[in-house]
Amino acid sequence: MSDRIAVLDQGDIVDVGTPTGLYSAPRTAFLATFLGQANLLPVTIDTRTEDDCTASSAWGRFTLPSARLSPELNAAPGTAALAVIRPEHLTVAEGEGPPSAIRIAVTVTQALYNGSETIYSATCNGERPRTDATRQPAGAGDLCGWGIDAAEC
Repeated sequence: MSDRIAVLDQGDIVDVGTPTGLYSAPRTAFLATFLGQANLLPVTIDTRTEDDCTASSAWGRFTLPSARLSPELNAAPGTAALAVIRPEHLTVAEGEGPPSAIRIAVTVTQALYNGSETIYSATCNGERPRTDATRQPAGAGDLCGWGIDAAEC
């Protein structure tokens, strides 16, 4: 086992870091999908301060910590970017959720019961989010709310 890894794409080093660091803050879409499942959401940066960034997407407008942006991204207003949302950070919404929660309305297209979790696929304004949930409160065809903790984007 190693405490640091290098990820290559067609012979070129994409990134070097700890497995946890590369998984939780991938610098490229390739890295995000190579190291696990990921919802890649196209966004446009609306505003950015040292602490927060506001972005618009097919899922609506939301605020996330500026620290979650890739250091290579010049996140000036109007800049296009990708938000990486891991399925385990996208949950079937219940209650208010965390203060930074982003709420989206989805139509469930598939609910695959898998023992301790249910894997949901859905549609939301042309995007196809996927989540792994520990409950089974929705079925195929249901319109429901999903929540995302913006701190995890």
